[in-house]
Amino acid sequence: MARIAKKLPNNCNSSFFVDNTCIDCGTCYWVAPDTFKRDGSQSTVYFDPESEDQVQLAHVAKYCCPTNSIGHVGKHSNPPPFPRNLEDNIFHLGFHDRKSFGATSYLIKSESGNIMIDSPRFVRKLANRITHAGGVKKQLLTHQDDVADAHLYKKEFSSTLYFPSADKAPARLSVDKLLDSNQDEIQITPDLLAISVPGHTKGHFCFLYKEKFLFTGDHLCYSKHLNHLYAFINHCWHSKELLLTSVKKLKNYKFSYVLPGHGSPYRFNTSKEALASLNQGISWMESNM
Repeated sequence: MARIAKKLPNNCNSSFFVDNTCIDCGTCYWVAPDTFKRDGSQSTVYFDPESEDQVQLAHVAKYCCPTNSIGHVGKHSNPPPFPRNLEDNIFHLGFHDRKSFGATSYLIKSESGNIMIDSPRFVRKLANRITHAGGVKKQLLTHQDDVADAHLYKKEFSSTLYFPSADKAPARLSVDKLLDSNQDEIQITPDLLAISVPGHTKGHFCFLYKEKFLFTGDHLCYSKHLNHLYAFINHCWHSKELLLTSVKKLKNYKFSYVLPGHGSPYRFNTSKEALASLNQGISWMESNM
């Protein structure tokens, strides 16, 4: 829980505040950009939310914070909204985990069985709501960094857990099926394709759902500063050269909604627009590597 005694000095006058336990994972300022921003090596409240939407998103950011560094003074009627619908049958699970440096996880609701992409922190309220929504049949992990509490959700739902064969699974994780990192792609369900994208880690995968939603883990995201897609070339733990090759590989697939582990989910108007943005990102990478 955030403590007012540890409140960072650059917070504006607001009922919301960030304290000095913030690790600058960036979650709050993509969830509620009207309220939070980066301030040096931490985040801060720079604007007191006024509208109902601004207040609601500030509370969403508070519940997402992996270190519970966001506090709120006063009464409110904004319980955790997770799973939080993004579009169609895609949901943001919230409750980001410090073990994955605040990475985002998602839920695909499906009549044939719900699918969890990466993992949130284990929270009983969230687990109960997921149970009410039909539980979890499959858990897909993009790579070794964003495992979080996947083992606890597996125990809760007796789900089948998929993990990249070329990455190192933590000891706490019991893997049911290895995703063969030597294969270019693996069909998980008729609507869901696993795409091998080594670079950030040796075994990283992206998951493409219905040729629209691309779950990218730590491989790719949209930069509001650059105004196009890009990859984290300065946070690449295996090979920048393979990272670039893997980003280029995505030109062969159709998608229009990018859902990363770090950074804001971003919806393009069309797949052609997404491809144009991807090409811009590739050019940027080639110029900056």
